[in-house]
Amino acid sequence: MGADFIYAVADTTKPIQHWQTILGELNDGQMKQYLETTHLDYLYEVMFEDEDEPWYQAVAEWLGDALKSVYEGSRETATFRENDKVWTLTGGMSWGDNPTDIFDEVNAVGDWQQFVEEQLGIK
Repeated sequence: MGADFIYAVADTTKPIQHWQTILGELNDGQMKQYLETTHLDYLYEVMFEDEDEPWYQAVAEWLGDALKSVYEGSRETATFRENDKVWTLTGGMSWGDNPTDIFDEVNAVGDWQQFVEEQLGIK
């Protein structure tokens, strides 16, 4: 058993404000539906960090911060343009850990965008 190459991708074609608006309009039921469909287990940890704050607000706040990180980019991300699409990517070799510090954020944003477009039908 050895290291694997893993990567995460998020769609950064639309302006960040588009995604921030959608995130601000999602309700508890939609956030719960997202968490039931995602494979991103670390988001469950975010839910229980502050017991006084409703879990969906904690996840929405974390995703909002992740959106900012992805759109700001870092030396650990690359931008890929294909026709009319723009993608932000990160990745590398992994022994079961994250290959980059921003990996969770890019992975979560890409996963959440896919949920919003495919499950909720919001484009």
